[in-house]
Amino acid sequence: MRLDPKYFNVFMLGIAIISALAIFYATISYQGDQLSSFKSYVSESDSLVTSYMRVIASDDSIRISDFAGRPIALQFWSSWSQKSLHMQYEMKNRDGLDSLLIIAASVKDVLTDVEKHMEEHNDSNIVFVDGTKIYNELKAPGIPSYILFNASGEPVNANVGYKEGSIQDSLKYYLNNE
Repeated sequence: MRLDPKYFNVFMLGIAIISALAIFYATISYQGDQLSSFKSYVSESDSLVTSYMRVIASDDSIRISDFAGRPIALQFWSSWSQKSLHMQYEMKNRDGLDSLLIIAASVKDVLTDVEKHMEEHNDSNIVFVDGTKIYNELKAPGIPSYILFNASGEPVNANVGYKEGSIQDSLKYYLNNE
């Protein structure tokens, strides 16, 4: 069967549209699968709260379990990611969530950039740690991402990505509905 040359452009346009729709569907499906897998790893991880994370610019290490009785946001970020920095700023300015401890887990970052960022965000409710190892163990699909723990140390939410203005509402929702 031969294609009449006068229909070739219409045929190619149809193929292009079908291909674009297939790529769009596969991308959306893949992102959803990655987020679902990440949340599954978080909920099934036995060592998440007991894994040590090295505190940056210190010889100390901390664990999530060291802060029992206090809600915690473990935020995976990098100084080269603008969305990470915006998320961190929004978490830092947490209205009504003064007891929330933020563990800012730097991922694959240059130490001098992290230390500079630490100076800019000097806050007793933020602890900067090297989070590359735990980020890889949890197979987090992207930066920025965070895991929210209630005061009992149980993960109550895990999220990937940043949408301006959404962090405050999400934190309040999950911590106030415990």
